[in-house]
Amino acid sequence: MNYLIGSIKHCERDKIEAWAISASIFCKNAKKILICLDENIPESLLSLSKLDFELVHLPTPPNADINVAKFERHFIAREYLKSINGDDIVLLTDTLDIIFQSDPFEWYEKNKTNKILLTSEGVSHSNEFWNLGGVSRSFPNFINEITQKDVLNGGIIAGEAKYVSDLLGFIYLLASMTKPEHSEGIDQPSMNVVMLANIFKDITQITTTSESFAVNCAVAGPTEQFINWGFQKSYKYDLPKLNKDTIVNQEGHSYCIVHQYNRIKEWDIILKDKIFNLVDLKTISDLYLIHSENSEDHWKPFNFKNKYVLDLGCGRWFGVDDPTQYSPIWFGEKGATKVIGVDASTDDIEYYNEYTKDNSKYNFIQKYIESPKDIENILIAYPITAIKSDIEGFECHLLNVNPTLLKDITEMAIEYHSIDLKNAFIEKFKEWGFEVKTKAKFSFANDTVGVLFATKRKNIEKDNALVICTTRGFTLYYNDWKQNLTIDKDTYVLCDTTSGHTYSTKVALDFIQDNIINYNEDNIKKSLNFDIQPSDKHWWNVGGGRSMMWFYAHLRMLYFYKTHPEYDHYWFFDDDITFPKQQLNEFLDTHKDLDYDCMITYLFSDLNNENPSKLPVIGPGMGSYHAPEHNWLIHYPGDGDNQPPYITEKYGSYFPIVRFSNQAMKILLQEHENGYHGYSEGYIPTVLNHHGMKLYSIFNTESKVEANNDIIIHHKNWEMYWKNV
Repeated sequence: MNYLIGSIKHCERDKIEAWAISASIFCKNAKKILICLDENIPESLLSLSKLDFELVHLPTPPNADINVAKFERHFIAREYLKSINGDDIVLLTDTLDIIFQSDPFEWYEKNKTNKILLTSEGVSHSNEFWNLGGVSRSFPNFINEITQKDVLNGGIIAGEAKYVSDLLGFIYLLASMTKPEHSEGIDQPSMNVVMLANIFKDITQITTTSESFAVNCAVAGPTEQFINWGFQKSYKYDLPKLNKDTIVNQEGHSYCIVHQYNRIKEWDIILKDKIFNLVDLKTISDLYLIHSENSEDHWKPFNFKNKYVLDLGCGRWFGVDDPTQYSPIWFGEKGATKVIGVDASTDDIEYYNEYTKDNSKYNFIQKYIESPKDIENILIAYPITAIKSDIEGFECHLLNVNPTLLKDITEMAIEYHSIDLKNAFIEKFKEWGFEVKTKAKFSFANDTVGVLFATKRKNIEKDNALVICTTRGFTLYYNDWKQNLTIDKDTYVLCDTTSGHTYSTKVALDFIQDNIINYNEDNIKKSLNFDIQPSDKHWWNVGGGRSMMWFYAHLRMLYFYKTHPEYDHYWFFDDDITFPKQQLNEFLDTHKDLDYDCMITYLFSDLNNENPSKLPVIGPGMGSYHAPEHNWLIHYPGDGDNQPPYITEKYGSYFPIVRFSNQAMKILLQEHENGYHGYSEGYIPTVLNHHGMKLYSIFNTESKVEANNDIIIHHKNWEMYWKNV
């Protein structure tokens, strides 16, 4: 298997957009991995899943010095490489300044002559004082030996995983020993010193710009330094050149990788424009770059075909000469069912009325939008199903429109005119049930203006995730799971390694490698900013002994959700749940159409609840297993539980199988970030019920699977009866 691996820290998605999009186009036959080193994953990175990226969260200490991240990424990448086959081909690249023009893995397969592949910068150390300076400051004993060697670039490393892993280890070892004041870019001098060793020199293939694998533009491109620093005289290989919109070698062959392209302004603009025009807008949520006011450019991501469109701010724009590029005309001619155009300009409305005379597809209204009521009146008068808004800040009134009037709207394209409005609409879309599909920016304006293109969520088809939660690496139950599982891209192992146990090799080989997620108590603490141990006075932890991971079992689910927010529903199974009659798929199929936000193995209500979900009421057969005569709910909430104070109804559950909707996971994460927590089996259903989430008990009081009584499930090799809990 081929792996493309990048690492990121202190950085949002927009900085790596060209790398990610070009990789999604040209590295289709590779598993694409982005390792996030931040303590918490930036929200903007989560949507990379739509570009077929797997986001791996391996946080490092929160050091603000980006130079530290430049070499600690090598150690983290080495840790990741341990989880894959040593013969797999890996390509590690920088992310901020790399763009792909063709498939580097295909090139490597055809031209591979050794175990590791590195790229030369085209000059020797003696003629490149920056890298030579790094060596002389941190590794002065090697200066004479390295002077005549080519400078090898640390931003591109490829080869067989087991050898690349060793190389990364040595680079990190040298870099981490350097003095803090000498740490700027130290990873590259470290690599060049490591490459003096015969064990690496003998297994490494060096490629240059005379070939077509990669070009490092800082030295080889037409930068300011090319002449001023003497590279014009000292460059040893063929120089790259721009051929229309592609960087090629002297033979006219496109380079697979263009590194540091952003140091040449012309190349930066041309290459990014090419990539953004190649990408299928349906596969990304951002970034779409708008270059003009022509509607075919400005409103291209708006899904208005066969829609009844409300065009708020339909006026003509300076610089648009073709009437068919005015937004209402473009919508109508390109497939809208009907267009209601609204604008404050009397002249523009008269123009449109004349232009579309006798065409029933159009209706134009001259009106200032000065309040939510102005929009509401239009929504009442016409059966609008899509809204486009460009009203110079007055879009703020859309935020306060009665949401019941938006029930038939499935698409929105909102041009915002401040960052506050952008953020307000992103939050409001969530409330309205929309998902932002594209965040567009203008190439000719600053970041305070842009366009959000959103789709009502019910129109977005997503898969379900099946997550097996284990603390023992399947040592007892894996054979049972293996008989049941159809392992695919949506099947995960979430392995708690706090105790030192991890999954076995045979499990690793069965699963998709990136879907085995190791975590421990420290990961949970950092990712979720949580360090509260369960009270030893709580009923389920009397005298102590229960770990945070056991007591707050839902935290592992939130940990998973933060890195995989794209699913409609999330099934979580403890690994000691088994299906003796191989009925897992039948179980999943039986429940797939049930419209509940929170489904738990056993879920029960207190007698005093309104109980809108009609759950079983706690009774003799569902008492506490600690003392059958006691009602389970006497003990929840207990000492140390901190659920929201406004909650009045409480629910209990038994937790080895759960399914949550995406919205339920969002609520749980939101309440967690608000500082609330509690024993999972009481806290989860209690909080979700308060927020109007629909609850469902998978088993009834007779210990039968409610949806299909013929399905048999075991827990710890016992049939799932409440009395066995």
